[in-house]
Amino acid sequence: MGSSFTLRLKKEVKNNSTRISEVLREGYIVAQRMNDVSALNWIKSELRGYGSISDVPEYRKLNGKIHIFDFHKGYVPVNISDRELKVCKSVPLSVKELEEFVYLKPDKFMVLKCPRLERQLKNGVILVEKDEVEKSLKHIRSKFLSWVEDLEEKDILMTVV
Repeated sequence: MGSSFTLRLKKEVKNNSTRISEVLREGYIVAQRMNDVSALNWIKSELRGYGSISDVPEYRKLNGKIHIFDFHKGYVPVNISDRELKVCKSVPLSVKELEEFVYLKPDKFMVLKCPRLERQLKNGVILVEKDEVEKSLKHIRSKFLSWVEDLEEKDILMTVV
């Protein structure tokens, strides 16, 4: 049986109205007290954003479509043989920035710039649907919950907090 703190943390992470960034901050304190370097590094990267594209985990690689910005028409999809060009883009932003896009912005698409794409296509960007970003946030929530459940199994939090 886990501590009341573990149960509260589990309850918070399962409550979809609680932002995952808030729960991660609490988890960071626990990981610090436990000296869990792996959890600290992961939580810190989620809270602050990933410093390097090569460090971005798979669940942060989002599917999007290539568009060109036209000043008269807005974002226009790039088509080849009547098919839209789709790409996968690593998103190193902080979890807070992802949450702000999903919960606070009315936009349906996240606009991602890609220097390599911009060199090949003037005004070229990648549009990622809001659902893709939400999937990434759900994965972060799920991964954090697994970590808390592992702690609960080991009964570690009873002595930490």
